Amino acid sequence: MNRTERLYALVDELRATAPRPRTVGWLADRFGVSRRTIQRDLQALMEARVPVRAEAGPRGGWFIDRDTALPPINLTAAEALAVARRRVVWIRYADSAGRESEREVEPGGLLTASGSWYLIGWCRSRRAGRGFRLERILAAELRDEPCPARTVPSLDHTLAERVRQAETLRTLSRGTTPS
Repeated sequence: MNRTERLYALVDELRATAPRPRTVGWLADRFGVSRRTIQRDLQALMEARVPVRAEAGPRGGWFIDRDTALPPINLTAAEALAVARRRVVWIRYADSAGRESEREVEPGGLLTASGSWYLIGWCRSRRAGRGFRLERILAAELRDEPCPARTVPSLDHTLAERVRQAETLRTLSRGTTPS
């Protein structure tokens, strides 16, 4: 399991077991890595604003508070990894009025804003940078096609600013922090 897959699995584990906290040792055994690796993974998740919490004491450990947990994400692990690996994703999307459309998106990253998670990327239909609320993605398929290189300024101004400030899956998969 690579780091990106482990980060997703770690979030799933902490959500599934909430409110029961898991110790670093238990998580290290579960994922077959060192305690230090789990500590680095938890730090990366916190830097990405995943609502990971720690509880001190003999029954303490790490968990994701259900009151602040991530919304259901309609991307499979493979599709989410497309964001990290820069592969085109086809989506069926419902706008705020419920109108559905099909789009091909060149993913730039995932971010959270105003309590929602967004897929940020270049929408080929609109020929512009767009943000797609994850809970409105009704279906998604990973394409074999790699994304062309795009710079953040090629997204619209508001989205570009959010992308600059957000931790992306691509950054998480490299184990670095955004500049």
